[in-house]
Amino acid sequence: MNGTLLGMTCLSVTCVVALAGCPGPIGPAEDAAAAPDARAADAFTPPSDDAFVAPDAFVAPDAFVVPDAFVAPECVASTDCDDGDPCNGDETCDTGECAGGTALGEGDACDLDASSTTRELCLAGSCVLTRCGDGFTDTVTMEECDDANDVSGDGCDDCRFSCEAASDCDDSESCNGAETCSADHVCTAGTPLANGTMCAGGTGRCLSSACLPNSCDDAMDCDDGDACNGAETCEVTGCASGTAPTCDDGDACTVGSCVSPTGCVQTLVDADRDGNAPTSLGACGTDCDDTNFDIGPDAPEICGNLVDDNCDGAVDEVGITTWYADCDGDGYAATGARSLMACARPAPGMSLCASGGGWTARAPTALTDTDCNDGNVDVSPAQTMFQTTMISGADMSVDFDYDCNTVEERRTTTSGSCTVAGLGCRLSEGWAADAPACGGRGGWVIGCTRGLGGCAETTEMRQQACR
Repeated sequence: MNGTLLGMTCLSVTCVVALAGCPGPIGPAEDAAAAPDARAADAFTPPSDDAFVAPDAFVAPDAFVVPDAFVAPECVASTDCDDGDPCNGDETCDTGECAGGTALGEGDACDLDASSTTRELCLAGSCVLTRCGDGFTDTVTMEECDDANDVSGDGCDDCRFSCEAASDCDDSESCNGAETCSADHVCTAGTPLANGTMCAGGTGRCLSSACLPNSCDDAMDCDDGDACNGAETCEVTGCASGTAPTCDDGDACTVGSCVSPTGCVQTLVDADRDGNAPTSLGACGTDCDDTNFDIGPDAPEICGNLVDDNCDGAVDEVGITTWYADCDGDGYAATGARSLMACARPAPGMSLCASGGGWTARAPTALTDTDCNDGNVDVSPAQTMFQTTMISGADMSVDFDYDCNTVEERRTTTSGSCTVAGLGCRLSEGWAADAPACGGRGGWVIGCTRGLGGCAETTEMRQQACR
């Protein structure tokens, strides 16, 4: 058997001494020390064992190695390695040496006292009893949060959320706004309501974020019925007194005063009680004689009494009014109409009109003051309406000249149409063809119908009106 043992090289059954020597060959008993020179190849006689193989050459070991000193093993069992801290893992004994375990995570359960009645957790590398305020949310013990402080309302109070819904924050005071619960479980104040906002189901009002009971509901509750001390109001704090009115309206022709309970009244300065103040008070006065009830701007002028009855600044009785016959009574006389000069309007029969007629003081001297058909009350310069029937008996050129301006004005000459607009039609009301002459009839576009070929017009017959 070949091998090396404690610095000795053994070849087959012969051990060759290396440095420190080795025992003699395993075989016939020989004293190795007796014939040291007998190792020569030519003098050596191998035993008669056919299996013996002579070494090719002697190989000396590299160096003689002295074994290290004996070291006692670190452990025999895993219990020899336990450091008593469950949070850094279970230590084990591996071939005489202690090996560390797998550390538990932050918040993992651990056991210090082997008791099922207590609960410990690994926190900051140490196994400690779990408790509210240790900074770790232990859901097993029904904790919702753990911020490790005693600050109230910061989102976590005694390991419970400060709030989870707006109802948890409601302080039952509507005037300071609706409180809400934020995503961080912190109650947030609402926006205060404006002062005067109704609260408590209409029985109170907000003032400085608080609901005060109503002492009044509106100004009517505070009204004392006397306008002369001002209009009372209902404020948040209760009824408030009004301010007495100033009754002077700045009009020189009136005197202002306050009459309880109705309030200010303006009394016209009017000595003769004809409803007009004297002109002596300025431009507001119109009565040229405030001592005579029969003289004033509303009084009729009496012809022939040498008095300015109507206070127009002229004594009208020195000039006689010229009256013109107005047969149709529309206030306009025709060119060449019968006229009379008199203080008062003459009797209707004096106009010599077939219809009895009447009189007007408007002289038919200008086109705008002349009746072009004094037998038709609808024809006069004052006419503004359009007519569809011709003036009976009038010349064809002016048989629709109802306003006597010598021009026949048609009510409208607008042309109607239907044009495509998107999926529909755009309507423009007007005549379907050329506008008819006065009194004539024609088609009037009143609607549109959309078809494959475009927009078709819907018309109705209408008559052209003129004046």
